[in-house]
Amino acid sequence: MGVTRKVTQSGVTKGVLRGASRVAAPVGIALDTWQLGSAYKKHGFGKEFRKEAGSVAGAWGGAAAGAAIGSAIFPGVGTVVGGVIGGVAGSAWGDDIEQGAEKAGKAIVGGAKKAWNKFFG
Repeated sequence: MGVTRKVTQSGVTKGVLRGASRVAAPVGIALDTWQLGSAYKKHGFGKEFRKEAGSVAGAWGGAAAGAAIGSAIFPGVGTVVGGVIGGVAGSAWGDDIEQGAEKAGKAIVGGAKKAWNKFFG
């Protein structure tokens, strides 16, 4: 039996990871709720709130994807490492989603106005 298999099948490793997951998710939810609440109090549902919401959503999605990939490569430890890397990358990418959505929205509105004016204007 290889070292990798021994580590991932160890009762101690499974117990530590299971305990960490029971603590990490509620703590993460609490911190994200606080961040969104702070952004809302400062800016309402403005750009900064949307940017924060994109970051939070990206982090959770990235963490889930990273954990799944890490589990496939190296169950247990890979799950944790993949989740952390995915969460950080997803958070950074999520910030950019708001900017892209704003540009896309403006382009759609601009195109709709042009079409309206062409047909009815």
